[in-house]
Amino acid sequence: MSSNLETAARDLLTYTPERISVGHLHFKNSNPSSRHFLLMAGIGLDASMIYNLSAPLKTNLGKIAYWIAALSHIGAA
Repeated sequence: MSSNLETAARDLLTYTPERISVGHLHFKNSNPSSRHFLLMAGIGLDASMIYNLSAPLKTNLGKIAYWIAALSHIGAA
């Protein structure tokens, strides 16, 4: 997709819509008892990175915390 906004907007008209799966979470003892989502579903390296990301590190460093988490996976097997 173009980084030029006008070109990107025009190109959107030529794309064919695709059906995608929606994530569905079920919560125990919570209201609402379930929720659908479209953002940030992953498995593998990205899921591992986010799962192990330190909340205090993210709070203090913001986006840099994601880079630190990604770099911590280099060489890990």
